[in-house]
Amino acid sequence: MRQFRLSLAGFGNVGQAFARLLLRKADNLERDFGLGFTVTGIATGRHGSVIDPAGIDLDQALAEAAAGFSGGFFRKVNPDTLAFIEACPADALLENSPVNPHTGEPAAEHLRAALRLGMHAITANKGPVVFAHRELTRLASEKGKRFLFESSVMDGAPIFSLFRETLPVRSCAGLPAFSTPAPITSWVCSSRANPWKKPLKKPNPSASRRQTPPLTWMAGMPR
Repeated sequence: MRQFRLSLAGFGNVGQAFARLLLRKADNLERDFGLGFTVTGIATGRHGSVIDPAGIDLDQALAEAAAGFSGGFFRKVNPDTLAFIEACPADALLENSPVNPHTGEPAAEHLRAALRLGMHAITANKGPVVFAHRELTRLASEKGKRFLFESSVMDGAPIFSLFRETLPVRSCAGLPAFSTPAPITSWVCSSRANPWKKPLKKPNPSASRRQTPPLTWMAGMPR
């Protein structure tokens, strides 16, 4: 069985959901693909981090998160996430930390650091894909590693794998998310192009302000 060591940068909703999925699918991954996974480190933005080269107890980590990170499982061992990435022995970094939507940082820098250290770099953040896709892809190629971002759009649907592995498509352009921006939704609500002939629910103005500006992500999407 091939064993992979994983480090998690970010342990909010996405990181915790991934940990639960990893526990639930462990037997399937071993039986069907001959793969085993050990999480050797978890870093949080405010509650510290934990590193164990022998493997972290994910059940305990999840219980600590559910209790509000109050049990001392996570410690202020490393001053920042970059120090954590350098200190944690891993084959791949899963980057899910908060990101600035105008720069893609610090997520992009976390991924750069992982690739320079010889790790595969995986993210659920759109920001690094928008602002640093070409750079990170090139760096991954130079290091013989992968830069993967499947879960950054369409709720994790395997759209990029589909295009890379099975479809003879040379280029594609479109809105890279199911959370359709408010301007597009408003157009559908009022347009005669609506095929259902019924008005769609218009977006809440306060919620719309929290949505990602549509052109921000479209401008940097790779073709």
